[in-house]
Amino acid sequence: MLHQYVGECIAAGFQPNTEDNPNATAPFSSSLLPFDLTRSGRLFGFHATANINQYAFYIQDGITMGNFLFNIETKIFKDKPQYTPPPDRFAELLLRAIDRHQLRARVIVQSFDFRTLQAMKKFAPDIRLAALDEDEKLGDFVTVARSAGAGIISPEKGMVTPSRVVAAHQAHLQVIPWTANTPQEWDALIAAGVDAIISDDPAALIAYLKQKKLR
Repeated sequence: MLHQYVGECIAAGFQPNTEDNPNATAPFSSSLLPFDLTRSGRLFGFHATANINQYAFYIQDGITMGNFLFNIETKIFKDKPQYTPPPDRFAELLLRAIDRHQLRARVIVQSFDFRTLQAMKKFAPDIRLAALDEDEKLGDFVTVARSAGAGIISPEKGMVTPSRVVAAHQAHLQVIPWTANTPQEWDALIAAGVDAIISDDPAALIAYLKQKKLR
């Protein structure tokens, strides 16, 4: 099994950690520690590069485990079309990746660029969509979510007030703000009645919610 897996890595063009490989001078990347890199109880000899395909290859075995959600942001910019496929093609490729792992029920697709959200809604209306918002000029939470075709409004945490959350809930929207990293920020958002919280430290947030008997 180990031999087969290493062979797949080589076939995918990954760099083996051997003395005759000039690209193998970097130490093992700690970014791979969350992934299961073992086969038959041994660590196979490949190090991470700045190649997203390699990370996907490592994580694919465990991606369907657990009951957590995947909050996927489409990084696309109207003023830099050279960096990404067009919105419809972007959404199509993302949907293909989601379906490859049968994750539609566990995915939220979010974006500041609502074109990909609108395209995803066209291709897969069952996938939940979140409109990222950091601009007060766009309007209230309901207006922004409706313009994106999204059922979730995801504002910058400083934009959240209890009255805005109530208005969103009355419009049958969920409110999931970003990015809150301290107990003080979490308390304010909990008091406002948000539905979930985006954090850079989800483990600490989960522990805090359990301490508060909220999870």
